[in-house]
Amino acid sequence: MAEYAEEGVFPIPRALLWSFIEQHADPATVVKIHPDIVSQTVVSRTGDELVVDRGLKFRKAVLHAHWKLTAQRPDSYRWEILDGNGPILPGSHMINTYSEVAGGTRIVSRGDVRILKVPGFLTKRVIKGVFRDIDRQDRAFLHLPPE
Repeated sequence: MAEYAEEGVFPIPRALLWSFIEQHADPATVVKIHPDIVSQTVVSRTGDELVVDRGLKFRKAVLHAHWKLTAQRPDSYRWEILDGNGPILPGSHMINTYSEVAGGTRIVSRGDVRILKVPGFLTKRVIKGVFRDIDRQDRAFLHLPPE
């Protein structure tokens, strides 16, 4: 596992950010936001927890995994890989915490992530690149300028 830690300001208020986060639970919308997600099926929903089966493009293949998404509105959102064949391996997880600040929402991200077929010494660099791409996709979907 590679420990991941990042923080920054996303340029929209926290209430609007939560509306956007909720769109990631919709199978028809999440594939529009993130092109590497090719499918998403809801497996179960209990209170603030949602388990989905996501198919992700990885090296010309589609790999499936069960993701547990836990929303603790308005303060945090956590995802965890429960099982699957990649590309993010089971046990990987991330928690984002949110606070309102001037100019938008401060997001602090912490977690441990392992990616299929990426050696440990490269994992942190690859993970930063993946999350940078995800941020770009979120901004593009919301018609926000790149960071």
